[in-house]
Amino acid sequence: MAQTSAPRGRPRGFCRDDALDTALRLFWDRGYEQISIADLTEAIGVNRPSFYAAFTDKPTLYAEALARYAGGFYGAGKVAAALTDIDDPREAIRTFFARQAKTFVNTPVPGCMVIRNRTDCRNADIAAKLNEQTANVKKLLRKRLKQIDLPAGDTVEQWVDHTYGLLVSMTAAARDGASEARLKKMAELGLRPLIG
Repeated sequence: MAQTSAPRGRPRGFCRDDALDTALRLFWDRGYEQISIADLTEAIGVNRPSFYAAFTDKPTLYAEALARYAGGFYGAGKVAAALTDIDDPREAIRTFFARQAKTFVNTPVPGCMVIRNRTDCRNADIAAKLNEQTANVKKLLRKRLKQIDLPAGDTVEQWVDHTYGLLVSMTAAARDGASEARLKKMAELGLRPLIG
């Protein structure tokens, strides 16, 4: 009796969405440059041929994971909605940062995936996608900041830089183990000249 060969391809029970979620969290935690194909196949639980069949390559997988994150995965959509759905601009900004503080510590990986990954990404295409996400957040902040009487002598662009820098600082603090309360206090202090 002939011996049957082992089946090829993805293992039985492979779920592409679960694999994508696993990859997203890995990129989020360690950054794009620090993750190898071996890391991804081990975490997902597939061999290299199965990985390439499912996701093509690492940049393609990352782009899909980033789109999943930016599209509202782990509550990111609700956070951004504060800047568009709340009428009062000061309350919109305050709520946005309060929601960020909560999200940064109540997701599988602390902090913001985009901010975390922008710090060390050398892949030009991936960096462009990350820069686009950053530009989108700054655009929303800029729109609301234009609706506020800023402190004397300050410009909208200075406050765009300041508020985005505050998000960067909150991400770093979250990764260091800061609590939601501590992050909210950081936001409160950073926004006090703006919203009181």
